[in-house]
Amino acid sequence: LPLQTHVLSDGAGGIHLSDDIDGIRQLARDGRETPLEGAQRLFAISLMTDAAGALWIGTPGKGLWQMRPAGVDLLRSLAVPDAPGRVVAPDGKGGMWLAMSCMSLWHLDAEGRQVAWPIKMNGGEGCIHGLLHDAATGVLWIGTSGGVLARLADGRIERVIVSAQEDQVGIWKLRDGSFWTAGLLGIGRLRFLRDGRVDVVGQVPELVGMEVKQVRDARAGGVWVVGDRGAFRVVDATVVERWTPAQGIRGRFFRALHEDVDGVLWIGSYGNGLIRIERGVVRQYTEADGLFDDTVSCILPASDGHLWLAGNRGIGLLLNPRIGEEGPLMR
Repeated sequence: LPLQTHVLSDGAGGIHLSDDIDGIRQLARDGRETPLEGAQRLFAISLMTDAAGALWIGTPGKGLWQMRPAGVDLLRSLAVPDAPGRVVAPDGKGGMWLAMSCMSLWHLDAEGRQVAWPIKMNGGEGCIHGLLHDAATGVLWIGTSGGVLARLADGRIERVIVSAQEDQVGIWKLRDGSFWTAGLLGIGRLRFLRDGRVDVVGQVPELVGMEVKQVRDARAGGVWVVGDRGAFRVVDATVVERWTPAQGIRGRFFRALHEDVDGVLWIGSYGNGLIRIERGVVRQYTEADGLFDDTVSCILPASDGHLWLAGNRGIGLLLNPRIGEEGPLMR
């Protein structure tokens, strides 16, 4: 063992080893060592388990850490247990709407009760690709991979727009109450006509044919459009700012975007890690820098300023959004 090795009791019957090379390991009675999940990079000099079951970890140079027991529930289809979950949307009442694979739409209420809705796109309409619940009206918007935008209201589904080609249709609602869609007639806003019909206006000519993953409010005005060409800020159907390989970014297949309260832009990519842009300065982080996954498909801010990241390998928490020379600190 390294010279600086500690043997520690966690106060709950567990014995651990820790050093500055291999981090923290649980020590079994037969001598086997098992890395402590989530703390492999920490050098512990003290451990304590509190009454709530959380493990406190004291370190000589990285502060005091707490590991809380995690509760994870897996929701499966009873008919097809291995069906992948494709998309989820909160229902505004503590529950969620979700679509599993290319099966029917599901609803999970706040009490955990599952309800399968007898709503399924026809064969040529594709799978459910996007969901958006509008809390103001109670309408659930549904986009499919077959070029259909539909809405569910009062238990009845209505196909609002049907494209002649198979497009992945996404739907988003922004702070000003406008609805944006992508994949039908390009990228644009929904316009609600007096006769109940809906069409798409304000299309962005430069982004026609782009596969869009997200549309987000932009603090400097307009919206951010993120997809397989890069990230673009659009104002009045005109691209006014862009982040692509031409601006010094490795890769252009982007999956997610988050703009924090300080105006720092975070972009998740497919295969090229996490991109951080502050005042025009680009920093890009991958597994080589300590990121848990080179694919970042979702970025969500936590209440304490940390960032939740989801990718192909699961979900991680970025603990230091102001990333320093030590690189991303993940949990």
